[in-house]
Amino acid sequence: MSTFNLVSTARIKTVKRLRRASCVGVLLLAATASFNASASKIEFPYQDRSLKPISFPANIVVPKDVVIGTLLAETNYEPDISTDGGICDITKIVSVNGTPAPSVRNAYQTNLPGVGIRFLVTDGWNGDEKPAPSVSSFPLNSTPQAYEHHIIAQLVVTGPFSPGQLKTLPSLNVIFNGTCISSVVVTQFIAPGTVIR
Repeated sequence: MSTFNLVSTARIKTVKRLRRASCVGVLLLAATASFNASASKIEFPYQDRSLKPISFPANIVVPKDVVIGTLLAETNYEPDISTDGGICDITKIVSVNGTPAPSVRNAYQTNLPGVGIRFLVTDGWNGDEKPAPSVSSFPLNSTPQAYEHHIIAQLVVTGPFSPGQLKTLPSLNVIFNGTCISSVVVTQFIAPGTVIR
């Protein structure tokens, strides 16, 4: 074999090794980028494993002259929220598991005719409370943050009233999605047992 052929063969082998190394490097970079993109975390509720059930007073007396839309009771629950930083847009989806009450906007039926539940949830990270259901998008800050977060449950009159005990109640889902976080899905329940007279 000529000296030229030996040199050419050596060069070809070197080029192949460089190409393989380059491919491995690109794959490692892609894997690292993918890991970093989903490494951020939202903790909700903050320092609790799950949302605590919302409770209304044990007994509620409805006035005789009550009208549709009247607020009978309200409970404000504050499960704080924290993030460990990241860079991406977050989508927050708030939905209600229940049957809408036709006479009052954003209210949902209970087992008692004429008595419904309406939920309000902090908009974004720490905005005003917004009726559920809702969808919003907002950025995740690059530095760790903690926010005060509210879930409000309202007991409202939705029609002709029948007294009794609240047993079947709607619940609330809160979902956080984003390319740089693992999705967070939590459900807010209301404790049954309130007697309405």
